[in-house]
Amino acid sequence: MTRNDLISGALRLIGVAASGETLSSAQVVEASESLNLMVKGWQSDGILLFANTEATLFTVKSQATYTFPTANCTTSYTATAVATAGVLGDVNLLVDSITGVVNGQYVGVLLDDGTMHWTTVNGVPAGTTIVLADALPSAAAVGNAVYTYTTKIQSPLSISNLRVKNSDGNEIPFTGYWSTSRSEYMGLPNKTATGTPVMAYFDPQITNSTLSIWPTPDTAAHRIVFTYERTLGDFDALDDNPDFPQHAYNAIKWNLAIEIAPEYGVTPSNFVINKAGELRQALWNKDREMTSIYFHPDVGC
Repeated sequence: MTRNDLISGALRLIGVAASGETLSSAQVVEASESLNLMVKGWQSDGILLFANTEATLFTVKSQATYTFPTANCTTSYTATAVATAGVLGDVNLLVDSITGVVNGQYVGVLLDDGTMHWTTVNGVPAGTTIVLADALPSAAAVGNAVYTYTTKIQSPLSISNLRVKNSDGNEIPFTGYWSTSRSEYMGLPNKTATGTPVMAYFDPQITNSTLSIWPTPDTAAHRIVFTYERTLGDFDALDDNPDFPQHAYNAIKWNLAIEIAPEYGVTPSNFVINKAGELRQALWNKDREMTSIYFHPDVGC
């Protein structure tokens, strides 16, 4: 189904449109506005598991706070390593493999001083050579990590399940108190202490959200992986497909009918109201994580 299919269906349910009727441009624009407001509002319930995605944040040595979407953070990247040691001024970098590396990607090279040099791939890689848009500022030894990726994530709505990913690819969960409040993070006496990050504070903002980690990384070799809730895509074209799984389409159509009815001075029937509620509840019941529940006796003191 497309955006306009959903709108036509919703208007038919409240008797505003007839079967096969071509909608006016005003009807489409107004219903699209209601549709976008409705589905974005659903995210405030915090249940839409299909909007949860895994991402990797490439840290900066001695940097505690990262701003989205400018931070080097992505859902998919390619990892390789330096094959021939690079020195100050090198733009041609020989790596173990160029598989997955394409022109224009972001590329990060771990330097010997523990910092990461970020630039872009300049031209189509050939053989095992990546051409850097900006030359290396210092040495990069054989075996140092090289990462490339195409797209940065947008500002997350929420972040959970943070882990540190080491050079071996193993993920170590943050400590049990990884998710701190603003007051707890601000209350840390030494925010510049360095080491392996074990806790974090996420500050969601309207445009640029931030993630602060503690202690600050002592090397850019630390990668932070986490689950984040992404913003649902807008319905901004007539043939847009919903940014939802297919089993949600019916719930969207019936609830959109309830949403837009007042604008036409229509009171939906009890059947439409009840059906919309049932479908929305069914969607919420379906969109729950399968997990275990454990019970144990209270043995007292």
